[in-house]
Amino acid sequence: MKHTSRILTLLALGIIASSALSGCGVADTSRTDESGASAEVESATEIATEAPAEMACTVRVQDYTGAPMADVVVKVMKNDEQVKMNVTKADGLVSFKLSPDTYEVSLSSTTGSFYYDAKAATLSDTTKDLTLTLYHRPGENDKIPIWPQGDENSAVVVSEGATYCPMAGDMTYFAFRPTREGVYEVSYVSDQAIDIGYYGSPMVVFDQKMLDTVDNKVTLTVRASSISTDGGATAMFVFGLKPELASTDGCIVTVTRTGDVEKSPVDEPWIEYKPTQAKAYEGTVSGVLTDIDVTNPTVTAVYNEADGYYHYGSADGPVVFIRISTSSPYLDALTTVAEKSRVGVYQYDETGAFTGKESYHDMIAAYAAIVNADGVCPLTPELEYMIKTFGEYQKWWDLSFSGNIFQDKIVTPETAWLFICCYYA
Repeated sequence: MKHTSRILTLLALGIIASSALSGCGVADTSRTDESGASAEVESATEIATEAPAEMACTVRVQDYTGAPMADVVVKVMKNDEQVKMNVTKADGLVSFKLSPDTYEVSLSSTTGSFYYDAKAATLSDTTKDLTLTLYHRPGENDKIPIWPQGDENSAVVVSEGATYCPMAGDMTYFAFRPTREGVYEVSYVSDQAIDIGYYGSPMVVFDQKMLDTVDNKVTLTVRASSISTDGGATAMFVFGLKPELASTDGCIVTVTRTGDVEKSPVDEPWIEYKPTQAKAYEGTVSGVLTDIDVTNPTVTAVYNEADGYYHYGSADGPVVFIRISTSSPYLDALTTVAEKSRVGVYQYDETGAFTGKESYHDMIAAYAAIVNADGVCPLTPELEYMIKTFGEYQKWWDLSFSGNIFQDKIVTPETAWLFICCYYA
């Protein structure tokens, strides 16, 4: 009972103390000011005004295909001063917390020079998520002179992909140097109307377009024969951009490979004919080396199976030799011909279908290694095959062909192939 009395006494003292404090004028936090608003609510409103909420912003950087680009430096600028900076990762994204305002976004990269639409690179309370596309921007070293020579006639060099081409004057040229065969589509994107066309090569630029333009695109076929395989010169195609308005600043030129080129004989590899009968002549020769007169329709070369050579007039006649490294009355030495151009033929079957390309450079080289002091060696069946096959392909003895090697002399196909042959008499 004593403990109960003490508790009641403490409670009574607490009630008296509370009444006393109220009577002494201590502020009542539940009262209202003259406007009727709560002082507690007014205090919270003032705090919120002093510290406005930041806006969460993102910038995504991509290439012309829409793929994200990593390692791009993204700077947030205000009045030409940097506010924030970050570098894109594999997803091409960076995020920023910014005070509500309008900011310019600046992009840069250590992997090359790029162009982007700076006019659209703005963050604000209405544009918090921004996507920017980077295009390759060529430098001064990415230009080549075109005909006629001069600084005012140069072309920006582009490759597959999208490149920003600044416009200059009435016509701006760019040159596409392909690194692989294929069908290519060349197009542009610009705020202004532009006429695009293919005009030739750097050394021969034509006044008129050489390929039709369809929907502001030009389709170009590049064969494997135009592509270097050893680091040498490669074909280059010059295109022109002609703006309709002088105020056009530039445009995006895109070169897209859309497919493979339909194969043609020129794209097929050469197959070397392998010699098997080349051996040095072991017999003796005497007399004067005499060219066979192929204008005489009665001349003959007869094959002798015993020694594997052709003989003049009969199987027992003088051995027929062929000029390999010396000239005949009608043609340079075969070694010279091989140095200047391909000695080979395109082959077709009886239906006209292409079957392959046969080259004779290995055979000429093998026989050139066994010629005598006069630059000749015995005529063998495989040499006969080469001369007949290549000669007919080149129309050497086709008198209806203006490029035949006999000109005003009359020959027959049966003996004309012996024009390069001789014998010791």
